[in-house]
Amino acid sequence: MSSPQTSTHGASGSPPYRPVPHLQAAIDSGVPAGSTTFTTLVIVPGLGWQAGVFKRLLPFAQAFNVRIIVVNRCDYPGSLPHSPKELEKLVRLAELPTTPEVLAQAMELMSEHGQDVYDFLLDFVCRETVIASMPEENSGGIILVGWSLGGISVLSLLAKTDHTLLNRFLWRIILYDSLCLLFGYPRPPDWYHPMTDESVPLTDRPALFDAFLANYFTHGDLWTVRPSALELHGPKPGGERADLNTRACPARVGGSDNLMVRACATHNVWGSLKDSVLYSPMGSGKEEWGAVEVRLVWCNRSIWEIIWGTYLLDEELTEEKNEGRIARDVEFVCLEGANHFVSISSSNLCYFLSPEEGSIWIGA
Repeated sequence: MSSPQTSTHGASGSPPYRPVPHLQAAIDSGVPAGSTTFTTLVIVPGLGWQAGVFKRLLPFAQAFNVRIIVVNRCDYPGSLPHSPKELEKLVRLAELPTTPEVLAQAMELMSEHGQDVYDFLLDFVCRETVIASMPEENSGGIILVGWSLGGISVLSLLAKTDHTLLNRFLWRIILYDSLCLLFGYPRPPDWYHPMTDESVPLTDRPALFDAFLANYFTHGDLWTVRPSALELHGPKPGGERADLNTRACPARVGGSDNLMVRACATHNVWGSLKDSVLYSPMGSGKEEWGAVEVRLVWCNRSIWEIIWGTYLLDEELTEEKNEGRIARDVEFVCLEGANHFVSISSSNLCYFLSPEEGSIWIGA
């Protein structure tokens, strides 16, 4: 094995000019003692949840030879807040009808999300010890994970064209339990979501949503019987609840995440973003990103939005490739028996670090 390269001064060996990143590491497990081949695992949490939801993984970092960094997005504790001007833009985009100009502005918003992640990673590589990636040995480098809504930050990074300074380090991106909405797919017939349940007072819906997410659902084989396989309704009694102290306010009505979801859903921004990442033409400046592995990790007992989105993405990629269209390879890893919050109750990091796609049994 060749001696791994490290960086404490950026990919070029000297610190390039870089802005102060908007995003900050809220959790850091530290470098595994004595390791010269460790992987830096950077995790971006989702809607309404901050970094603390992943704190139970920290005791296992040494055994898995990883340094775990959990990054809070803007408006979450430790990271910079959105400016009044940015919030005003979110409000406007959430309320305007779709036009080419409005869609372009919303796509620019996603570009800014990608830039935030890029700035954080570049700053981290410049300041910290990061091992150059060794994908053939499944070690070193950076693996970037976007959990739930955090997947949007990850996709937005992949849509960037200026990435030269990260090429030696970033080698795998993981979309962890991503919802169908994040790929721009329509919901199935008769879908249910607590946040749109008009029989429940608006102020009570977040708690109902938390219970809904924390449950273990039993879905059928979607690849055989399609939407009728989904267990759409709930919540049912049971399911481990996440620590509510890890909740944060950007998901509230009128919060920045709430406004972003409304704006992007209204204008189908995320469908356009997904297409940009999966079908980017040669000559777009993203060719070197093509070497970055993309893995979709999904939990088969999560809410229907996860299962439906996974199924439709798999079907889309299969159909496009059968028709000869060039599309990015996406690995699919199923965590059998796991729900949306497996990361807060399991010591298993293998689904992020395993060199192979397929199924891994976690168990409820």
